[in-house]
Amino acid sequence: MIHSISNRPPYRGVFPALLTLILTPTLQAQPILTAASGPSPGNSVVLANLNDVPDLCTGPNCVWDLTAQATTTTAVVELLAPSAVPESFSFPTATVVAVSTGSPTKIFLRNGPYGLSRVGLHNGQPFVDTDPLELLVYPCTYLTTWTDTYASPMEQGTRTYLADGYGTLVGPAGTLTNVLKIHSEYSTGDTMVNGVHYTGVLFEDVFRHPSIPWPVANTFWDRLYADGQLINEQKVGSVINVLPVGILSQTTADLGLHATPNPVTDRVLLQYTPGAKRISVFDATGRCVLVETTNGSTSYLLDLSSLTSGGYSVVVVDSNGLADHTKLLKQ
Repeated sequence: MIHSISNRPPYRGVFPALLTLILTPTLQAQPILTAASGPSPGNSVVLANLNDVPDLCTGPNCVWDLTAQATTTTAVVELLAPSAVPESFSFPTATVVAVSTGSPTKIFLRNGPYGLSRVGLHNGQPFVDTDPLELLVYPCTYLTTWTDTYASPMEQGTRTYLADGYGTLVGPAGTLTNVLKIHSEYSTGDTMVNGVHYTGVLFEDVFRHPSIPWPVANTFWDRLYADGQLINEQKVGSVINVLPVGILSQTTADLGLHATPNPVTDRVLLQYTPGAKRISVFDATGRCVLVETTNGSTSYLLDLSSLTSGGYSVVVVDSNGLADHTKLLKQ
């Protein structure tokens, strides 16, 4: 299960060159999120699950290293135009729809000049937020805080948000600087069973970059209490797992990547040194359409038979997080 589809906005287009290999934090400017950071249709992002997330730093110039917590389980979140989704007639104010592979739930979001909100979701039937949940306010920077009431057929309540840190995020795709951390806490349930009063509290951290309109990571600390005593807790989340086309700056290296044949009909032989850890294929819009994990060999026969004719970019990442890429034409 990918844990960041609900209430989490997607990214827009091809990312600018952002990743670095600097693991020691330097003094960074405070990131500022604006409406330009909001979601738009026509893109996708590959996410990896996180397990056993540790306590995370707050304040200026943090380093959040989630590499050890990243699992091999991934999913792709697609960002669709409302006009492409039949259920959108129930959500006329939505500007984008987020759908995760393997999930029947469609999340309807509205990005406007003053903030980003969830207007509802569809899971077999529509659940329209009678009071939309404000996920972001613009501009948002370090120490920005807001409180929002929300209501839907499933839940209602109040959430308070605080941008309580900024710094560097380290994950399976590399190291990303100028990241803003936004923290919120809210109740997830209040029930009485056999005379026992159960309550749930969720601590959520969302990590965002001003140029990537989708969280670069989400972490969730879910705590369950029985009559005020903690009886269970879980710390999970997700993190971007694949370098989108365009994030090829200081992480770029000459891995000797060579593709034969090119143009290609169905299968292409990729050769590179040193051995690759992951191979990703992106279409002309920057959307990830294929991901392969390898065993570290120096060659790989990539099957593109499921893809339509056109131009593609192939990104190869080695075990050190270094990336190389090449262009392919599929006939």
